[in-house]
Amino acid sequence: MLRTCRESVCEMILEPIVDFTREGFISDRDGADKMTWDLLLSKALQLETAAHNFYVEAAEKIRALPEVSRALNRTATRRAADKEKLQELSK
Repeated sequence: MLRTCRESVCEMILEPIVDFTREGFISDRDGADKMTWDLLLSKALQLETAAHNFYVEAAEKIRALPEVSRALNRTATRRAADKEKLQELSK
């Protein structure tokens, strides 16, 4: 992701991403030190879901830059795998 960003930064600077803001992906992480295992796992699943959705949506919104879009999709795939691992822990 960082390599793609460095290589594509000149193109990205002037390319606004329309209708894409971070507000829908911000989450509260306070109180983790007092959470039970089940609550921690639930929160981790929530965070992984939000992260996956962020990368999927970002990849879709920046299709005009295919290399960047591919990098975002690869990251989304990794986040989905992380989410699956967390779901296995909850069984």
